[in-house]
Amino acid sequence: MEIVLWNNNDYTSCKEIADAFSESTPSEEVFSELVKNSQIFVAKEAGRILWFGSYKLLWNESLFLQFLRIHKDHHRKWIARKLVEHIEKVWREKWYYEIMSTLLEDNESSRKLHEALWYRHSGEINFDSGKELVFLKVL
Repeated sequence: MEIVLWNNNDYTSCKEIADAFSESTPSEEVFSELVKNSQIFVAKEAGRILWFGSYKLLWNESLFLQFLRIHKDHHRKWIARKLVEHIEKVWREKWYYEIMSTLLEDNESSRKLHEALWYRHSGEINFDSGKELVFLKVL
């Protein structure tokens, strides 16, 4: 498996993965902005995209992990863990302080992943579409 920065040619594959989730799918414009700012990674195996995830700089030395999506055929294969750890490593080397992430309240597998990676449940956000849990990790 290869982890690389995303490029605009990957949009169709990423959209197919994202559309399988009940969460919102980022638009092509949002993806393009993330690419322009080198803020999105994909995992590829044999040229096929298995996962993508991005981050946004929040303030000073804090990041927001977003759009963590894994192709349904590749769930439960430790891919998400490897990729989140990859993003953490990249940003730890750049002296960033903490990472924040949100997930849907009923997404049990994502909650378990965050807890296994030492993210701490630190709050909740209520939206019309449901509740999201906020997790935080100090690097």
